[in-house]
Amino acid sequence: MKKILSLCLFFLLIPQLVLAEDVTINLDEIDDDIVLDKLEEFEGEPVEIKGGKDDDISSLQIDDEKMNEDEAEIVAPFDTPINDSPNNAYSIDIDGVYQDVLTEEGQTKWYLFENIEPGKLTVFLQTVNSENIDYDLHFFKLNEETMTLENQLSSTYGPGMNEQLAQISDGGIYFVAVSSWEGYDENTPFYFTVLHSSDYDSQEPDDNIWQATLYNNGINVSGTVDNEFDLDWKMLSLDEEKILNTQLEHNADASYQLDIFDMNLNLLASFSDNQSYNNYVFPEGDYFIRVASTSSYDAMEAYNLSMTEAGPPPSRVNVTRIDSDGGVQGYIDYGYGNFWRIRSNITIHGQLLDNNGNPVPNTPVEFTVVREINNTPISGASTTDSDGNFSVNVNNIGPAAGYLSYYTGYRIHYFDLIPLIASSNGVQLASNEDGVYHFAYSTF
Repeated sequence: MKKILSLCLFFLLIPQLVLAEDVTINLDEIDDDIVLDKLEEFEGEPVEIKGGKDDDISSLQIDDEKMNEDEAEIVAPFDTPINDSPNNAYSIDIDGVYQDVLTEEGQTKWYLFENIEPGKLTVFLQTVNSENIDYDLHFFKLNEETMTLENQLSSTYGPGMNEQLAQISDGGIYFVAVSSWEGYDENTPFYFTVLHSSDYDSQEPDDNIWQATLYNNGINVSGTVDNEFDLDWKMLSLDEEKILNTQLEHNADASYQLDIFDMNLNLLASFSDNQSYNNYVFPEGDYFIRVASTSSYDAMEAYNLSMTEAGPPPSRVNVTRIDSDGGVQGYIDYGYGNFWRIRSNITIHGQLLDNNGNPVPNTPVEFTVVREINNTPISGASTTDSDGNFSVNVNNIGPAAGYLSYYTGYRIHYFDLIPLIASSNGVQLASNEDGVYHFAYSTF
């Protein structure tokens, strides 16, 4: 039978939990011998990822703007004992946004709620933004037979940092505790919320660094962002310096971000979704990896996160076809050998290869043609797929000068033989096609 959770706070000196079956649980019977301590901190030497630091590195506090403070309820009921123990916990609802204050160092405020549907529970605490104030977040499930709080989870970052944790729930009564480890501000509230997700990925719960999944020497995993506050944390351990190619790909109508931290939670880089970040040098050591939504999410559409060791660098391209506008496309010989004929807008198809002839996936490739008129370079770029294939558009090449000519037997074709240059990450590559016939016009 569905349970309804409420607190009899207005008429009873001792808070009680009243369930739909008319069974009353006396909150004063809860064993409040609880230790709220800091979790073990991770430590590591300062490191720097070589390959370029992102110009737009985000803050660790990515969720600040997601909490609507104007809608937050003040949780203190009228004329009731202060909620400084689980025996006096205040009742809250899932999906509600609440505010409260701590009035002395070492104080803890307690809240409880009932979850009746299996799923993932996410608890997010927006703390007081001060280097001198350190609030922590704790979470428990009530064992209704023994009246003890069990399955303690905690999020205990440092001063001024938001806290977050998650738990997979099969239903029950849960307690949330917000405690002051250091400092307090009785005039500035903290804000918190509890969210329920029916759909979530197999790595959950992984909403803080203590819940992070460990990966050795690389990551290739699928996951989902199941609510607006969801954070997917991974720990990457490298046993030696590695050059990694990194991608966060998805087809969701959503916006995600990949952040890379060292063990001291210094932000090293922020990568956008659906882009390739290749050949970044990661020193030996451990890293925290975080996936988060920046503005929207889709719990039903998976993302794929890959951080894989780069193979040998590309050395050449194999061009298989060049499409062109103007009705001139073809692989022909105007007396200077076989070349593809083009006009003004082209698409170059082929494969990027290393020295051993192996495909080079997820890597930038660029083509440049040099128009005869004014010796003008025009370029286009793309990224190879997982098999090293590419399709690169080079547009607005413009007219040819027509300095060269060829008699076909019934018409004279005027054209230029111009360079076709392939490169990757600024390094010129060998190519089976190093030029194109740039068609100008024809006469009888």
